[in-house]
Amino acid sequence: MPGFDGGMEWGGAAVDPEGNYYVNVNEIPWIYQMIPSADPAGKPLTAGARTYRIHCAACHGFDRAGDAASGFPDIRVVRDRAHVARVVNGGIGRMPAFSGLPEGQRAALLDYLFGEEKA
Repeated sequence: MPGFDGGMEWGGAAVDPEGNYYVNVNEIPWIYQMIPSADPAGKPLTAGARTYRIHCAACHGFDRAGDAASGFPDIRVVRDRAHVARVVNGGIGRMPAFSGLPEGQRAALLDYLFGEEKA
């Protein structure tokens, strides 16, 4: 299987007296996707858009529509900045806390989500 978890493992191999070689293997496929590092006009992404793509898009999607069937909410229309800031900082449900992000990145992310980014 292609990906990080396919094929032979490095550790745990052994050979028996008859010369048979035994090794642990994984068969977990991965799906890769190239994503643009610029906006459609070719300008570099803003700090908030970049932070969103790195930390949020895998679950909420590049369009922020989420996936209700998988439990990832649509965040295209977020209304309460203070609530979203608490969720980003402390996590909620399946979403981990992003308190380890520098304050500037968290602020840029919130500005991006609320359409308040300065170009």
